[in-house]
Amino acid sequence: MDMNVGLAPMEGVSDFSFRVWLSLCSLPDFMGTPFLRLTDSFPKHIPKDWAPEIFYKAAFPYKLIPQFMGPSPERFIEVSHLILTMTDEIELNCGCPSPKVVGRGAGSSLLKNVNDFVSYIEDCSKSLGSKKMSVKMRTGYDNHLLFNELIEGIADFDLNRVTIHGRTKADKYLDYANWNQIHNAASILRKAQVYGSGDICNIQTYLDRVNLSPNVDGYLIGRGALRNPWIFEEIRQQKPVIISIDALIAAIKAYVYIMEGFKKDFENFVDFFLSLDLYNHNRERDRNSHSVDLDYWVTINDSMKTQFFPGQKLEPNRKTFGKVKMLWNYLRSSLPVEFWNPMLLRARTLEHFFDCLKDVDKERSIQNGKSKYFRLLWNQDRDWIYAGGKSKVLN
Repeated sequence: MDMNVGLAPMEGVSDFSFRVWLSLCSLPDFMGTPFLRLTDSFPKHIPKDWAPEIFYKAAFPYKLIPQFMGPSPERFIEVSHLILTMTDEIELNCGCPSPKVVGRGAGSSLLKNVNDFVSYIEDCSKSLGSKKMSVKMRTGYDNHLLFNELIEGIADFDLNRVTIHGRTKADKYLDYANWNQIHNAASILRKAQVYGSGDICNIQTYLDRVNLSPNVDGYLIGRGALRNPWIFEEIRQQKPVIISIDALIAAIKAYVYIMEGFKKDFENFVDFFLSLDLYNHNRERDRNSHSVDLDYWVTINDSMKTQFFPGQKLEPNRKTFGKVKMLWNYLRSSLPVEFWNPMLLRARTLEHFFDCLKDVDKERSIQNGKSKYFRLLWNQDRDWIYAGGKSKVLN
């Protein structure tokens, strides 16, 4: 299936380790970095561990979209010129709703005033050159009343892409994303591609958004990829992903190996990982869903263990294990209801977590006479949990 669907940048989530792992699960067409926060003194140079892909440009099977955030157009221009020697474009974050970010005049606070927003984008885009700058934004700050003015103000700028998350800053992640506004923006913006973001959780919600916005050029998935890391494969194959608990455990274990290996020796880890024939095979789009096979993940894990952790037990530190639990908190909503068992999030160690997973799956199979394989399915009735509110809404 032809698609132009990628991973939305997520602060604290879509770092390099997660991007590599997700590429092994279901290979998005592109991925965004979490924003690099610009200050008067930071950075002096582009941190290599923030975006290794731009230093190994030809080696990765997905396009990377690096993203900066800051209140100063002068500083954005200065640092952008550093990174544009290594990549084709840089994206400005005008969407983050975090109070800390907004309080410093960055993120979605740039949407408060039309003239200030337009001036910022104009100065940067002219300085950086044709198609070198992209913008990621929401539909407004307190409300969407200024949205058309914001879009019309940048319509003639020679931007590469404008990505629109169909919610305001005040919405955060509540209620439904407004795809009508995304669709209308695509008809107003005359020079830039328009990408849409919000509410894509499975193949059907993806097709629904394509039908709602036929003139949109691409689509982003954020927390939907946490709830189902195989969602890009699902969209490509146009059918739900089927996996076993053993393969799921092996995939999560691979995520731990990647995080720990990258932290241990990130330059050698990147070189080693790119040398894996199994990883290189992911360049081919017709992968026949091998990323749900147990043998696939066992091979990856054995390779990483041999190279970086010989004779060592896999014992992630607190931060790494915390990321596993964060992922699980989302992922479990796409699994059979038995996996909602709270004892999994209470596990004190990775080994205990995996033992609990096996126990839950064994009990599920015995009591219900079910196969060891199950489908990853979007459960709409659990959406409210991931929206930061009490209403049942999409993520």
